[in-house]
Amino acid sequence: MTLRSISKQAVITFLSVLTGLGFLHLNVRASPLDPEKYEQALLTATRLISTGAWENALSTLNALTDEFPQSRVSHLLKADVFAALAGTGEKISKLKSLEIESLRQQIKLRWRNHQEFSDKNQGLVPDKLIKVSAQQSLILYVDLPAARLYIFRNNGQGLVSEADYYVTIGKKGFGKEREGDLKTPVGIYSISGYKPGSTLHERYGHGALTLDYPNPLDQQLERTGYGIWIHGTEPGWINRGPFASDGCITLSNNDFKDLVTRFDLQSGTRVVIDDQPIWKPFKWIEATGDSLVSELSFNHQITASPAKEESVANSVHDEKSVDHGLTEILLYPGSGAELVTQRLLLSDMQRKTTITEYWTRNDDDIWKLTHRME
Repeated sequence: MTLRSISKQAVITFLSVLTGLGFLHLNVRASPLDPEKYEQALLTATRLISTGAWENALSTLNALTDEFPQSRVSHLLKADVFAALAGTGEKISKLKSLEIESLRQQIKLRWRNHQEFSDKNQGLVPDKLIKVSAQQSLILYVDLPAARLYIFRNNGQGLVSEADYYVTIGKKGFGKEREGDLKTPVGIYSISGYKPGSTLHERYGHGALTLDYPNPLDQQLERTGYGIWIHGTEPGWINRGPFASDGCITLSNNDFKDLVTRFDLQSGTRVVIDDQPIWKPFKWIEATGDSLVSELSFNHQITASPAKEESVANSVHDEKSVDHGLTEILLYPGSGAELVTQRLLLSDMQRKTTITEYWTRNDDDIWKLTHRME
């Protein structure tokens, strides 16, 4: 029996396990293995298996595991091929364990993103990213259901997606409320620092970008916990399954290294973590931004505590300042707010002050300022 004589049923069994949706129409072109592009090689192997090209699949997987011996998903795919060759593909696909299920979820999400989301989202922008600050031209966007981290850049004419990576999130999913709940927070955060891997426990891999969780809104809502980071992966893995961290967002070490060396990430760079991603054409983004600018008035009474009001007033208005308007508008994912904005004040002493404000709509459909911070 030759490799090409394996039945079509083995292919259908593999796809059913992979997608959970039955057979998908395949239109991905074959591409040579590029050892510098791990995910592309993994997707190439997946495509070859799904079309029954067993010889090429084994060749691709052997090269992949030689280059990345810690790629457990590659070893699992290789096991699927050998099981199919042995005529036991359907039985091995039914093997259950937390480890195997987690790895299969990883393959499924990568494959679905490649097949369904990548082409679909071409030319679209997440609806939360209404206006990205030109001062912080980069913004990180986490599509939680797709397990992807996107890097967008404001090029002066709109947002351009420059890279995206598979990520792992909390063991219990997302929607963090309490310390130790093993969930990843949903909301808008900022990078507060960078820690190289040499200063951390090995489980953080190449290093970590620290986030400002809990942000002022989280604190107002009495959400607890700390130490939510974007970081690498511990030895023994390329990537873990999609739900495997204690609440952080983790990348492979290669991806994390690419992220921090390729992009000029700074303290204050925004990270939008979205549980309900909606992708919209850029014209919709522009129109929505124009509408929000006209609706929002900065004369609303601030509802923060008097102490915070006084602090802002003393630090911002001790000099004559000119309001240079909105520099950022982001729709807020999750609960607690609907909108977060930033505006720039420039004093007569040329001192720049950035004000962050959280907004909700009241019963009369009017935007109400609920929290302000410098």
